Amino acid sequence: MVRGDASASPAGREFEIAYVDAESGARRLALIDAWSVPFEECMPVRGFPSYKGQRNHVGRWWTATTGSLVGYESWLERDWLMLLDFDPDVVGIAAQPFWLLWTTPEGKPCSHAPDYFARSAGGAALVMDCRPADRIKPRDADAFAVTRAACELVGWRYEVAGSPVPVVVGNLRWLSGYRHPRHDLPDVAAALQVAFAAPTGLMAGAESVGDPIAVLPALWRPGGKPNSPPSPRQSRPWKRPGTRCRLAGAIGVGETRRRPVRALARIHHQQQGPQTAAAHPDRRRHPAPRTRSRQR
Repeated sequence: MVRGDASASPAGREFEIAYVDAESGARRLALIDAWSVPFEECMPVRGFPSYKGQRNHVGRWWTATTGSLVGYESWLERDWLMLLDFDPDVVGIAAQPFWLLWTTPEGKPCSHAPDYFARSAGGAALVMDCRPADRIKPRDADAFAVTRAACELVGWRYEVAGSPVPVVVGNLRWLSGYRHPRHDLPDVAAALQVAFAAPTGLMAGAESVGDPIAVLPALWRPGGKPNSPPSPRQSRPWKRPGTRCRLAGAIGVGETRRRPVRALARIHHQQQGPQTAAAHPDRRRHPAPRTRSRQR
């Protein structure tokens, strides 16, 4: 989402970051002071609205990287979330990690919330927006350009991800079902490695270990990821003291997420006036469903 005009050059602008910390709530600070915040563990800065007649698909995808559910707002975002989860170098993922705030030379306040923030094992950060090339409007392209410039200031990598290879997505979507810890069977996996040490048929090798229905999930379980997500207390060289957050996907739909989001909305629109604050997706008010009175 973009507020205002982002077409001017980003040179000389002062960027700010607004995000939701699970312990301290909504926070806002200068971009140069936010480079060490573990955004991969923070809560989404806005919700994932779902309503009748919606054209985009909204949902949450379980990731082996975080051991929790991470939100998405389109099939394309779901595919790239799955690809990030399969990347062995990625150790943390968060959806809608922060608002990037800036002001144009004309004095117009602008904002943009990237789709994903991913952290690599070495501490490097990736900020990602998911949009097919043929659906990037000029206003979106301007916002992406400003976001790229802001990320370069703090050493984050920024990508605008288009449509991935369908065959790769199809294969990973099938394999992703076996990444759940319930399929982590070390004894069965060791027996399968012995059974398939020499070329042999799939079913013959599986039956030599046990019931194929029980042992094949361990064979399909991909490697390259830890069996459990990193502990929030794990030492991180890029993290400053006092910036602990909760895993983004661990927040359920309820007051624990709505309250920080609403608080962040107040901070986010503090300088934009009531007319733009009412247009924020998390501040929409939907009428309550009507109920029929029971006839006796």
